[in-house]
Amino acid sequence: MSDQAEKLAQAATRTLRRMSPPPRLTTSEWADAERRLSPEASAEAGWWNTDRAAYQRGIMDCINDPAIENIVIMSAAQIGKTEILLNILGYYISHDPSPILVLQPTLSMAQAFSKDRLAPMLRDTPCLAGKVKDPRS
Repeated sequence: MSDQAEKLAQAATRTLRRMSPPPRLTTSEWADAERRLSPEASAEAGWWNTDRAAYQRGIMDCINDPAIENIVIMSAAQIGKTEILLNILGYYISHDPSPILVLQPTLSMAQAFSKDRLAPMLRDTPCLAGKVKDPRS
């Protein structure tokens, strides 16, 4: 194969790779592969591991099932619901960009969530870096 044909084949391969859809992942698979826990937002910083709280897997993964329209969680306090939400947000930001609206009961709670939980995840999870603009205020 000539040098020019080789370069053309390499360019075609790169183009096709960029145009290929991402692999199908569930939220928990995405979190296990991509999510970093921030030191200021987690007792144990480092890579997320769903197996450490396996009961969260079903909650996270039902968000990917198009047949499920509503998710209701009845649970105790402090069992990882915010981390589940952060994993869902990270999945959609990284893997399936979509309009997202997160509501909190008050403005101050929304600001605290954005600053103390969401911003550290966006900063410390490599695949999310630069995908979300800094807050305006």
